[in-house]
Amino acid sequence: FPAKLLLIDDILGSLIYERQELLLEYLKKCKNKDMSIIIISDDLKHLFTISDRILVLYQGKQLATRTTSETTPREIVELIVGTNLKAQVTPVIWAFENYHAAQKQTEELKQTQKVLRQSLREQDSLNRQLFERLRNQVDALDQLNLALQDANRRLVTEREAERKSLARELHDQVIQDLLSYTYQLEEIETRGFSDTNENEMQEIRDGLRNVVSTLRQTCSDLRPPTLDSHGLSAAIPSLVHQWSKISGLKFSLDIDPELGRLPETIELSVFRIIQEGLSNVRKHAQATSVNLTLRRRSNASLLVTLTDDGKGMIAPVNLAVLQEEKHFGLVDISERVSLLGGALQVTSKPRGGTEIKIEIPSPYPTL
Repeated sequence: FPAKLLLIDDILGSLIYERQELLLEYLKKCKNKDMSIIIISDDLKHLFTISDRILVLYQGKQLATRTTSETTPREIVELIVGTNLKAQVTPVIWAFENYHAAQKQTEELKQTQKVLRQSLREQDSLNRQLFERLRNQVDALDQLNLALQDANRRLVTEREAERKSLARELHDQVIQDLLSYTYQLEEIETRGFSDTNENEMQEIRDGLRNVVSTLRQTCSDLRPPTLDSHGLSAAIPSLVHQWSKISGLKFSLDIDPELGRLPETIELSVFRIIQEGLSNVRKHAQATSVNLTLRRRSNASLLVTLTDDGKGMIAPVNLAVLQEEKHFGLVDISERVSLLGGALQVTSKPRGGTEIKIEIPSPYPTL
């Protein structure tokens, strides 16, 4: 009898790219013959090419089942990572895509090397050149793998740091405040309510309002609600006002009145880029004033310029050195800009200070 079920347990990754394509074509033919196929793989491209449904597992337990035509690679990555924060999900998607693209490129180069070895006597000079190219590509792939591993470690570390910070803030401030007000209310209840308790009750009311305000600020830090409702034109002034209040620095903000709305992913990424840039200024620049401008250019791209009058940076700025020294602020900004297909320019001003200029291309090709 013909087989009714075929199980493929993560073997695609061990095949060269050409054989992967041949196997996928064969599986498509089996699928058209009403054969059931179960594929275990982390290659989203393969899964979305052939599957009808995707099952996400964690430690052997089912997390979710999705119909392939009704989901996206981003949603699947969100389920794998365990969060829907785009600042954390986007680097993982970038890692998946670049790793498999690099794997394909390496396989193609290995095939080229094999052919050249067969004609070594006739094309010895060309073979040596291509072999050197292959070695450079393999070195680049090794560096990419190391960078991906480092990005993954930073992603996990930052996520745990955020959770730890949130837990500490809730425990040390909000929960302790609520417990204190609970004890005060119990004490008043024990003594019995009277007109003399009115001042104490008012203090408790004010304290509870402060707790609510703290929780609102915490929620805003996790996901600024103004950004979803009104876009960058409203969210950035709110961010700048809060930052200036905390840092005590003078601030000049200039937002193009024609800025308009952008897709959610771009708006959130730009917001996080500006947030990280301001954090760098407060921590390292030793500045007294800061200037931020957001402009739409004639080609509809978004131009963001952040300038401070601080001590400046050593030119040219070397992101690899900054990463080795565990200064990830500009590195994170560079990664976010790269994921948006944009350009980043960091310069030190002659009289001191730093200028960060970022250009994000328009997502609308007709503009």
